[in-house]
Amino acid sequence: GFEILNGGLALTKTASGSVVSQGGQLTYYLSGVNPCPDPIKSLTVWDSLPPGTTYVPGSASGSGTLFGGTMVAWTEGILNDSTQLADKYFSREFTVRVDTPGPILGNNTAYGDFANLGGFVQPRVASNSLGAAVLNPALTLAVSGPSSAAGGETVTFTLTVRNTGTDTAFGVEIVDTLPANFYAISPSAPGSVVA
Repeated sequence: GFEILNGGLALTKTASGSVVSQGGQLTYYLSGVNPCPDPIKSLTVWDSLPPGTTYVPGSASGSGTLFGGTMVAWTEGILNDSTQLADKYFSREFTVRVDTPGPILGNNTAYGDFANLGGFVQPRVASNSLGAAVLNPALTLAVSGPSSAAGGETVTFTLTVRNTGTDTAFGVEIVDTLPANFYAISPSAPGSVVA
């Protein structure tokens, strides 16, 4: 007689968000489980970087390694069967910086290659595919006011922020350092003075 070895892999991919700004970062999370009654071995999980992104050095968890500047891969070895809870799961992550102005960051998919305990290579497993919308605000700041003032004179500086981009900018904070020997009296709302 012979024994049928029944190991498998289910691979899932999620991200830290579905919307990101150009220049921002996006973290991808990969999780896998062996839902079958036998362990698997020689497990390698890999994920290509989405077009228009750059890998953030050192962001791959575990044994994750960047290959050719375009793919992150992990060699996991053995993944136990569904009866051994401690070692039937794995989770890994990595982060990219979004370089493209968008509007869409292309879909990408993670893959897993593995063999059953008999050493027979099994069909490649794919995760779900993810994409993200890329916001593209472009802020400019102009400061106007006098270049000098007499001692005790009250002067007004005006800060003008414009968004010339194609998307709304959220969480905008403007910080301006006063010239030497000037101090703020009453900034207009919602401004405040920071010592």
